[in-house]
Amino acid sequence: MTLGNRRTIYSILLIIAVMAILLRSERNGPYRDLEALFKTPEASTAPKIPVKAVVLFGTRATGAYNYRGVLAVKLKPDAVAIEPDFPANLIMQKIQIPAAAVSGCTETCFGGLRCVRAIESCR
Repeated sequence: MTLGNRRTIYSILLIIAVMAILLRSERNGPYRDLEALFKTPEASTAPKIPVKAVVLFGTRATGAYNYRGVLAVKLKPDAVAIEPDFPANLIMQKIQIPAAAVSGCTETCFGGLRCVRAIESCR
């Protein structure tokens, strides 16, 4: 087996492992609750804001669900759009939460990271 073939096999195994983790952790998480209420077929045209992670808490699931590096957040004047990136978009739907339905949000910055502008939709 050549080095190129091994890398291909390892890449495929890594993708399968990531998908298995996503499927297992997302089966009953708070994102599923949001999908049930706010699923949208269309991608938002608003620009992405730079986020490293989105952490969701739910009333039915215990603990926090950390979606590190798999969700894109887009802010609109009247809504917050959250869109899964690949490979999460294979099992997760796009959502758009109206500003009136957002009860609270926060932004945390560490070290030299520059914080994003104030989130108008989360007042």
